[in-house]
Amino acid sequence: MYLYSLAARYRLGIDAINIFNKVDLLDKKEIELLRNFILKPTRFKDMVKERSVLLDIYSPISEMLQKILPAQRIPFVSAKDGRGFDDLLNMLYEIRCSCGDLT
Repeated sequence: MYLYSLAARYRLGIDAINIFNKVDLLDKKEIELLRNFILKPTRFKDMVKERSVLLDIYSPISEMLQKILPAQRIPFVSAKDGRGFDDLLNMLYEIRCSCGDLT
């Protein structure tokens, strides 16, 4: 998700908001795990227990993303139960308003 977002952001030269959709399908523990991953992707290298191709790919990418990603909030939304749309609308307003801060 991060890599696609960065590619679109830099190629088009526009601000972008990453959004997690369908959070109604996740329980609170899974949502919290995702939030923690977003804040510090390198923290989850330990989740891959054994040396594998996945770990060889994940480690350098997560370290690179930690360095180049701009600070951002990522809203967790659900159209089914209406969760997260207030935060998303506030973020959209902040993008259009020069006084806003997305961190």
